[in-house]
Amino acid sequence: MKEKNETKAWAFYTRKDIQREILRTTRGREVAAKYAEKGFGRRPDILQFEGDILELARQGATSIHVSEEHWLNPLELAAGMTKRELERIRSGWDLIVDIDFEVWDVAKHVAKQMVRAIKDHGIKAISIKFSGNKGFHIGVPYEAFSKDLTINSKPLRNLFPEGIKRIVMYLEGYIQEKYNITEEIKRILEGNGEDTKGYVKVICIDCGRQKKEEEKNQAFICKWCRKEEKSSENYITCPHCGKLMQKIGEINERCSACEGVKFKEKIDLAIDTLLISQRHLYRSVYSLHEKSGLVSIPINLDRIEEFNKTKAQPEKVIISRFKFLDAAKATSGEADRLIIQAFDYNPKFVEEKDENPQKEFEVPKIAIKDEKQFPPCIRKILEGIQKDGKKRSVFILINFFKGLGWKDNEIQEKLEEWNKKNSEPLREGYIRAQQSWHRRQKEKIPPPNCANKAYYLEFGVCNPDNWCRTIKNPLQYTLKKVQKTKKSQAR
Repeated sequence: MKEKNETKAWAFYTRKDIQREILRTTRGREVAAKYAEKGFGRRPDILQFEGDILELARQGATSIHVSEEHWLNPLELAAGMTKRELERIRSGWDLIVDIDFEVWDVAKHVAKQMVRAIKDHGIKAISIKFSGNKGFHIGVPYEAFSKDLTINSKPLRNLFPEGIKRIVMYLEGYIQEKYNITEEIKRILEGNGEDTKGYVKVICIDCGRQKKEEEKNQAFICKWCRKEEKSSENYITCPHCGKLMQKIGEINERCSACEGVKFKEKIDLAIDTLLISQRHLYRSVYSLHEKSGLVSIPINLDRIEEFNKTKAQPEKVIISRFKFLDAAKATSGEADRLIIQAFDYNPKFVEEKDENPQKEFEVPKIAIKDEKQFPPCIRKILEGIQKDGKKRSVFILINFFKGLGWKDNEIQEKLEEWNKKNSEPLREGYIRAQQSWHRRQKEKIPPPNCANKAYYLEFGVCNPDNWCRTIKNPLQYTLKKVQKTKKSQAR
């Protein structure tokens, strides 16, 4: 079987047209060859010429894998590099969404709706390929983002893997809410004779966290020994005396993250963002898949549900007119809206931390609360947001107030007061969840810089005064102004 796979791979990779397409999507990226049961070859590796692919096949390579990240020089990569060292040589990253639902008809439907959602955000440079086995890879090239874009004071090229994780989480929520995909997938599963229970999870409406299975929702009391218990079962026996306990009512369940009390069913789309990490690889376009023997080929975006795996048999593969990650068709900035909304959507997940985080500022010992000392943008936000920008404003305000030395309860009260001024107030559960997440973060960071076009300018609160010319960050504005006021009073 091993020789058969290697022979098939050799015959396939000798094709010049295949070599050309693999090379096109691997330039500036790390590459790793897989050798059937032996696993991956040396890392890092690169492909410079079409003949390099032929040489890998001659050595027994059965598939080729490529990084989402772009590197100035992939050969500088080494095991054990710190986050900061990786950022020094990273030049960008491609957005790859990996759809791998175990039911084939559902995988096709999810891929179709994901593509639809990305298009909804004004992106045209989208491509999709069959993964080679059970799913699909949807791609948006790095060139579709503005290269000078910064979010939370980070340049775009360093928003990996955080950027992809947030986008995937946002898109998953988007198709669940806008397209009612849960009911549609249930219908497909039932049509395939599948039990839907194994694919459904219960989530909190306010913050999106999954309800824990072990949470109890019934209260019981033993008539004999008066012992009280909680359980999700309808009938239980007393653990003390063995008698049947009496149910005394349902417990008002609360989300462990935000204390919300409303829950809903949601299909688990099995899009695993935890696998996205530094130096993560995915199967290259026109690479073979060892288990299925099929080829990872690009397909038509508009005919995903019509795709048949037989088209991916090596002997039937022809170079498609649909190119995967075609940077030439990307327009700079067309994907900015997607990533900005993704960062607004849900910031609650574990982010990779630098080993040596930089200290950004000193928090004053006495909290600064005089709003006359606040910059124009913050004062404008505090008047209430009438259109877009409410969620971004929550992020800005929390970090601004924390930087001025406010206590958590003071920030919460201020946010609740501010939310009432918004044209369409945010859910209270959302604000509580954001505050709870920020409360758990040890590192204090300032709000986004003034020049970050994803924030103040984007939703119309930037109205600079003379002080603004001398600062780069709203927090710096207040700290600097207070310091000057103190000096003037001391004279």
